[in-house]
Amino acid sequence: MRIRKAEEEDLGQIEELYVLLFQEMAALQPQTFQPAQQSLPFLCAVIKSEKSDILVAVVALPDGRECVKGFALVQEQETPAYSCMVPHRYAYLVDIVTKPDDRDTGIGRLLLREVERWAERRRLDYVELSSVWENWKAAPFYTREGYRGVMTVLRRNMGEAGATVPVSDHSDRIAIRFMQEEDAQVITAAFLAQAWDKPEEQYKEYYAEQMKEKRKVLIAEYEGSFAGYVTLLPDTLYGPFKGSKIPEIADFNVLIKYQRRGIGSRLLEEAERLAGEISGIVSLGAGLHRGYGQAQRLYVKRGYIPDGSGVWYRNENLGEDALCRSDDDLVLFFSKELR
Repeated sequence: MRIRKAEEEDLGQIEELYVLLFQEMAALQPQTFQPAQQSLPFLCAVIKSEKSDILVAVVALPDGRECVKGFALVQEQETPAYSCMVPHRYAYLVDIVTKPDDRDTGIGRLLLREVERWAERRRLDYVELSSVWENWKAAPFYTREGYRGVMTVLRRNMGEAGATVPVSDHSDRIAIRFMQEEDAQVITAAFLAQAWDKPEEQYKEYYAEQMKEKRKVLIAEYEGSFAGYVTLLPDTLYGPFKGSKIPEIADFNVLIKYQRRGIGSRLLEEAERLAGEISGIVSLGAGLHRGYGQAQRLYVKRGYIPDGSGVWYRNENLGEDALCRSDDDLVLFFSKELR
C-alpha cells in the first residue's frame, strides 16, 4: 500500500469511487444530495492545478497495474476577505472515500495523514473538512485524529408541513451534537449546580466508549449552553432485550431548568434516528418512582410500549409478591418500532 498523487490513468477508478460516495451521501441526506457521477473535466482540472491534488491509496496488482483503494481530494484555500475574520491559508479536504471492503483497515487514516503532510509542505495553517451530520461514524473518527468542531451549519427547510413555528416553540434555540471530550467536565458541573452528583469519570468513560463505537453520546445545547444528553448503545446489555441486537436508549437526562422546552423530544428523536440505521426497533428502561414521571409520559407520547415482561429490579425480573425498593434500579422496559 502506498499513497501518491493521482494521475490521469487513475481517474476511471476515482470516478467509480465517486459514484459510491455520492450514493452514500444521498442515502444519508436525500434532501441535499442525489446519486450522480463526478465530472471528468473537473477531476482533470484538479490534478493539473497548482492549488489542488487527489491523493490515492494504491496497491500493486499481479499484472503490474495499480488498484485504487481510496482517495482524498484536497484544495488550498484562503479565508474570505471579511473584516472580522483572521486571514488564513488552509487545506480544505473536499472528499475522502475508501472502498467498502477496505474500510476499518487504516486506509482512511493514511490518507488523512498524507493530506496533513500536503498542507505542511505548503506551510498552510490548518486542515479543514465538513461531514454530513447523519454520518455518525465520521465524528468519532475525526475526533480521534485530532479534529475539533469549529462551526455548526443549521438549516430549516421552508414550505414543509408544520413549517410555521408556534410562539412557544423552542426548536430554533436547540442544537444536538455528538459529545466531545471537554464536555465531561461541563456536564458534571451543570448537574452539580442542581445538586445532582454526576461524576466526571462517568462521562469520560462515555466518551471513550464513543471513540470505540460502543456507545453514541448526544449532547443538547439550548442557546449555546449545555442542557442535557442521551446515550445510545448498539445492543441492549440488560433486561428482556439482552443479546437481541436491539439498540438501547440509556442514561437520558435534561437539566431541570431546561425541561418542558422540547429538548428531551429532540434528543430522543435523534437517538431514534441513529437506532433506525441499525435496527427496526429501539428499547429503553424507565424508572418507576415519581422522579421519572415526566420521562414516562414522554415515552408513551412518542409511541413506546411496555415489553410485557413486568418489573425488573437490579437487572432481575421480579415475580409475583417479590420484594424490592422503589429506587433508580426499579424499571419497566419499553420498545418502539421504527420502521
